[in-house]
Amino acid sequence: MKRFLCIILSIFLIAACFCACSKKADEAETTEQSLSDRVKFNFDSAYKSTDESAVSAYEAICKATIDYTTEVRMNTALYDSALQLFYTSFPLSELVNDIKINEDNTGVVISFKLAEEEHKKQTEAFINKCDEIINKCSESTTNKAVFAVKLYSYIASSVNKSEDETVSCYDTIMNGKGNSFSYSQEFEYLLRQKDIPSYHVIASDAVGSGWGIAGAELYGNVYYFDIMSEYFDNGGSKLKYFGMTTEDLKAEGLKSPVFTNREAAVDASDLKFDICRKCDSYTLEGAKLLVTTKNEDIVEVAL
Repeated sequence: MKRFLCIILSIFLIAACFCACSKKADEAETTEQSLSDRVKFNFDSAYKSTDESAVSAYEAICKATIDYTTEVRMNTALYDSALQLFYTSFPLSELVNDIKINEDNTGVVISFKLAEEEHKKQTEAFINKCDEIINKCSESTTNKAVFAVKLYSYIASSVNKSEDETVSCYDTIMNGKGNSFSYSQEFEYLLRQKDIPSYHVIASDAVGSGWGIAGAELYGNVYYFDIMSEYFDNGGSKLKYFGMTTEDLKAEGLKSPVFTNREAAVDASDLKFDICRKCDSYTLEGAKLLVTTKNEDIVEVAL
């Protein structure tokens, strides 16, 4: 009888071990799946007319990048359009070495710069960092314009200028160091994570050098944002370069602004944030932006 009980107990222990292993495997799979679920695969609005099939292919490549999947089945006729979205709009593209059409023309093969374990570690760290910034800037508000103000201020006040012209948006988010292009791209990417349409804009400054600024849609209007100029002007403590018009860009000395698809940047003319050009300080009170000018006038902007 004792031997029979021992056999039964052993069976239960073995079954319990299998259940535990199965549960851990399920939890690991859930964690990996939830990582990509935490990211919105939105893209630069300059490409908003892109065919839906190409958008789906882009999303599949983004997910494969997060999951370290080396092959993606897709219509290879969409290759150029999908990669255009991927390299202009998804910062984790920095971890990809190459994407090539496979030999049988049924999809693409992705090669990565890092080994799988390190890749997934870096990917999770990036997503966690983005979530940290988004949560900080969206605390106690669902108002998209309020979020845009807080995000702009957060980034502009924490600029650490890099002399490396090749620094990427990924590098800037992870290391907190960048240039006008990468900081603008950080702003654009994080806006899109809150479903705010955004554009990357390339202009020429007064001496003819390239300069990066961001464009975003609020209230159905396009506005421009120059984070690096804000930092140089006042350390990012004001909003003098927030919500600018095309005329404001000209007044700043920026010329020939274009989107990354080389089309002329949209003409922005709405004056909702015009008082910000005179901003000496500001406060947020709920959905109210209170801008104080050098003359100590306080102007309220409803957000």
